[in-house]
Amino acid sequence: MLEIPGLIIIVALIVYIATLRNRIKDLEQRQLQQMTLEQQSILRTQIQTMLQGGKTMPEVIKFVREETGFGLVAAKHYVDQVQTEE
Repeated sequence: MLEIPGLIIIVALIVYIATLRNRIKDLEQRQLQQMTLEQQSILRTQIQTMLQGGKTMPEVIKFVREETGFGLVAAKHYVDQVQTEE
């Protein structure tokens, strides 16, 4: 059975991980907000062209990550959002 100090460490790590996840999410939102509407429009057009041209989802997501600095999940959500707009 876990001792009290071990349990406290586990709880502290869980709280720390949750805090980091929230910070990452906030940073990704700020990155998107810093993109101008023109940049967002160009990126959306590039994504649509890639998808229509037969590029796979992983290739498109990788492209978005490289262009925006988004994490994997944020880039996938962005691509999904663009894909549903078509």
